[in-house]
Amino acid sequence: MRRLLSLLLLTAVAQGLAAQAVDTLDTADSAVKIVLFADHTWRYISDPSVHASDDIFTEYWDTVSVHSYRALPDSLLHLPVTLTLVDTASTFSMPCDAPLGSPYGPRRRRMHAGVDLPFPTGTPVRAAFDGQVRYASYNSGGYGFLVVIRHLNGLETYYGHLSRFKCNVGDWVRAGDVIALGGSTGRSTGPHLHFETRYMSQPFDPCWIFDFDKKQLREEQFCLKKEYLNRGAAYRHYVKTGNAVAPEMAVAYHTVRKGDSLSRIAAKYHTSVRALCRLNGIRETTVLQVGKRLKVR
Repeated sequence: MRRLLSLLLLTAVAQGLAAQAVDTLDTADSAVKIVLFADHTWRYISDPSVHASDDIFTEYWDTVSVHSYRALPDSLLHLPVTLTLVDTASTFSMPCDAPLGSPYGPRRRRMHAGVDLPFPTGTPVRAAFDGQVRYASYNSGGYGFLVVIRHLNGLETYYGHLSRFKCNVGDWVRAGDVIALGGSTGRSTGPHLHFETRYMSQPFDPCWIFDFDKKQLREEQFCLKKEYLNRGAAYRHYVKTGNAVAPEMAVAYHTVRKGDSLSRIAAKYHTSVRALCRLNGIRETTVLQVGKRLKVR
């Protein structure tokens, strides 16, 4: 309890909350706690000690290779997939306070698999979402000093050309935590953050998720479609050509992981246990099998 309170208190301070965390209460979801503060306020916060055993943080977990899903068969890349970006227990942060520079897409015979955000060396770089640091090392392939964070929904975010690390492999970080200082290491022509979003090591334009002009998420949930993984599938290209960019929420699936329960899955996708049972033809007392796919929408 003391260790959890310390972690939650550090999170509160990092997020600018003046009140001190004084206690925690369990919820129906073992991975979510209610945190009570000294000023009689409260909030939901996810418990990293529970998430640590999730399959998402054990399968294809490689702290040496930059891209850990290289050996993943294409048959296991189920798309479209709906990713919950924020919920009652987690929020988001812009990776840095900088304008959008170089966009995603082909560039000088190379594929620029992310976006560049120009800023002075030493600028704080922040975790975009809650997650665990999978990689924090120098990469000779062009990234320079690089941090990769894997998030609860399977998304990974990459932070390249850094000058100094403020985190270590295995650290659990919250959205907004400073994970590094920006720089110009690796294949870089000046100080900036190279920022990527990847799903199972497959890159897609971060602008599908972030509005870098308004400094906000486009949606709380994002439907990743197969065509978004194409080399030319930049967000701005879709806007110019009039293609629909709204998230497609008609059908979504969740693969059952160790520790999952119907109530936990329902909370994650903002639905109810009764609705899950109806969609999948099961009962509330049904024992979930690890690896089984459940329709959640």
